[in-house]
Amino acid sequence: MTDKPLPVWQVRSAYLPLLFLTLVLPWGAFALIMMTRAMMFVEPLFYFYLVMAVGVFLVAVRLIREKQSPGLFRAATLLAAVSAIPAIAFVGWMMAHHG
Repeated sequence: MTDKPLPVWQVRSAYLPLLFLTLVLPWGAFALIMMTRAMMFVEPLFYFYLVMAVGVFLVAVRLIREKQSPGLFRAATLLAAVSAIPAIAFVGWMMAHHG
């Protein structure tokens, strides 16, 4: 009788790094914006961050209710991936315009 490890989506602590990254990665884009003084991107980034924070809140509420599922884990992973988009897009924009 071997003990198989639980699937990653059933481990509650697997969600924490994803939710943390979702909240931290937009701040990386904000730091890049502040370093380059491209202030026109600050307001859209603020609204983007609010949307990401609401997503984290919804995932966290679902986790508190003990309702882990593969779909919820995919949602948390997608939130973390989407939260990296502003930093990547801003670096691409800087390279294209200031090469």
